[in-house]
Amino acid sequence: MCQYCRQVPCNVRCPNYEDKPLTYCGCGNPIYAEDIYYEICDQIYCEDCVSECRRTAARGDFDAEF
Repeated sequence: MCQYCRQVPCNVRCPNYEDKPLTYCGCGNPIYAEDIYYEICDQIYCEDCVSECRRTAARGDFDAEF
């Protein structure tokens, strides 16, 4: 039993409360309630993974000719 909230498991308002992840990103990062995540082709990605993939297009990056 918790010494602060006197409950098992701890109440969400208790300083000892440990939030449990709802799911995990492909990289292994936990995704908690209220976190931003992305679902791409039925895969879950955290915001860090998606931001690492972000690029700005520049001329010459692609084989297409205009």
